[in-house]
Amino acid sequence: MKTKNFLLTGALLIVALFSVNGVMAADPSNTDKVTVNIKFTPIQTIEVNGSQNVVNFVYDNIGTYQNGAEDQIKEKHLKINSSGPFVVNVVSSGFTGGLADKTIPLSDVEVQVVNTTTERYTGAGITASLPLSATKTPLFTSTGGGMNLEFDVTYSNPGGKNGKYLEGYLKGEEVTYTAQVTYEIIAN
Repeated sequence: MKTKNFLLTGALLIVALFSVNGVMAADPSNTDKVTVNIKFTPIQTIEVNGSQNVVNFVYDNIGTYQNGAEDQIKEKHLKINSSGPFVVNVVSSGFTGGLADKTIPLSDVEVQVVNTTTERYTGAGITASLPLSATKTPLFTSTGGGMNLEFDVTYSNPGGKNGKYLEGYLKGEEVTYTAQVTYEIIAN
């Protein structure tokens, strides 16, 4: 019995030595690698200041009908986030409401963007006022991106001067003509 235990122990010892020798015979390494990626997904957002989502041109006296309504300046009206260069387009629906036989051309209203975050803006294309149109039109471009870029927007109604709206646009009561303006940001 002692011989059997001795042989069994010896066999186990030999198997263990071969196993350890097999592990030690492999090319041991004390280093290994991990790949770390930083991935950037492009983002572009545009937001109209929620407290400024209505622009009113009010014709309520003879001076307004003669000279047109005052420009509506909306400070920090647009907020943009973009991971790279971009274009801001503007498009508008036609004016609805009012009287059936009187229409107001979209081109009677113009928009102009003014940069208010100069230190973070590397753009171009902010120029003269742009008449509204039912066709998507570039309003301005940027050669770089940025976070929380804020822009003032001036809305003007030059088409309402010289008494153009005085006759026939109302019938004894206040009448409102409404158009929707949509801003879009796309990669440039």
